[in-house]
Amino acid sequence: MRKTLDWLGAHLWPDRHFERLYSQTPDPWNCETSPYELLKAKRTADAIIQLQMPGAVLDVGCGEGILAEFLGARGHVVSAIDISPSAVERARQRCASHSQVDVAVGNVLKRPVLGRFDVIVLSEVLYYLGYGRSRRTVCDQLVETLSENGYLAVTNPWPASRNIERVLGTHSRLKLVSANVFPDPGRPYSLAIYRRLGNG
Repeated sequence: MRKTLDWLGAHLWPDRHFERLYSQTPDPWNCETSPYELLKAKRTADAIIQLQMPGAVLDVGCGEGILAEFLGARGHVVSAIDISPSAVERARQRCASHSQVDVAVGNVLKRPVLGRFDVIVLSEVLYYLGYGRSRRTVCDQLVETLSENGYLAVTNPWPASRNIERVLGTHSRLKLVSANVFPDPGRPYSLAIYRRLGNG
């Protein structure tokens, strides 16, 4: 029952749901202490760093800023957004020593992101971005903010990722560059890189 209520809250009232989680319990997913979560964040950061360095990165659903901090420490200019003001405040504190990391409250379901980015990160976020046409609209808006030949870095639970990322795999402006599955004990996940196709 609890899982059902959490699912409904995350999809129907995401602003309230995620702010309640972060305001009541710092680090609600143990991202700061779980070896599994830390390794996933590090693998995601390493995959981005291998693409181009430095570059402008948009981290959608940044949580408390662990990935943003990894990237900021390696010289990336990072715009990190999250729906929860409590998460954003902690992410700002975490990333305070990296002046090129900007953290702000943002909800891509309600307002398109402004700017131009070389890389957009959707780490365990895509399945919260609506369904069907709604998810495609959000993804279209994000793809439009990518620089020509820019990248989307996406992590999702596997094998559910094949369905979650269908909107990206069938997108006319995206090409799948790589997809790696990490069979970590308990919760396997995929890390996929998509590239925006040029205008020509």
